Amino acid sequence: MAKHTYTVTAQDGTVHTRTTARTYTHCVLASGIHHPATNETVQYETCEVLGWVGSPELAAKRVATDKKHGFLNVQAVPCTVK
Repeated sequence: MAKHTYTVTAQDGTVHTRTTARTYTHCVLASGIHHPATNETVQYETCEVLGWVGSPELAAKRVATDKKHGFLNVQAVPCTVK
């Protein structure tokens, strides 16, 4: 299988890449997390990758799940292939 390099640019300008033989359409990113047990909120210095997914439907599902787990400003960003 041929490998592809996927690239996504977060809202803060951070560029994330992944090289794989799999097919991806979106990258799910977050800018922080809230820990309800300690009532602590941690803001990341840059947007962090939570995962790469292969369809818009999976991207929407992943965003909803990650929001439920306390991640902040979760978004699915379409990726480009090089």
